Amino acid sequence: MKISIVTINLNNAEGLASTLRSVTDQTYSDIEYNVIDGASGDRSREIIKQFNEHISYWVSEPDNGIYNAMNKGIAAASGDYLLFLNSGDTLYSDEVIEQAVKCGLNNDLVYGNLIYINRATSRDWIPPVRLTFMLFYESTIPHPSTFIKRSLFDKVGVFDETLSIVSDWKFFLLAVCRDNCSYSHINLAIANFNE
Repeated sequence: MKISIVTINLNNAEGLASTLRSVTDQTYSDIEYNVIDGASGDRSREIIKQFNEHISYWVSEPDNGIYNAMNKGIAAASGDYLLFLNSGDTLYSDEVIEQAVKCGLNNDLVYGNLIYINRATSRDWIPPVRLTFMLFYESTIPHPSTFIKRSLFDKVGVFDETLSIVSDWKFFLLAVCRDNCSYSHINLAIANFNE
């Protein structure tokens, strides 16, 4: 099973290096890694080139915001599942993709746990097993710990680029509550989210 990991970045060379390292150190071999950089003015392109042999596709060009960049990543992806791990965020361990695949990626959405990192402190975010409209009314499931079946984008559509910060929430809401997609929770920490 091919997993496409998409990282978007803008002027965060240090965070990007951490993200790239966490992906390229994975023990799972069938990973397609796509990096979308928004024409950063810092050392980001230089960092990307250092990891070039591990990256399937990358581009550094102006974009129209976070979700435009994420949609570019979707367009370039050919994996069975996509995982969005943005610059500064890291995978929880070197074995986490292998462990997630072993847990079973067989629903439209397969979501695990997320660790919020704020300087020296951290807190676990464990999503509920059942996704309801009320959950999305109050919260969402985080994209850095959610594997999205590639074909779900054909059904739901890609991220709404008119929304600046909540398009992933809208995507998950429509997928679950409107389109009745299949989903499952795996009790596994997938990613560290750098607050």
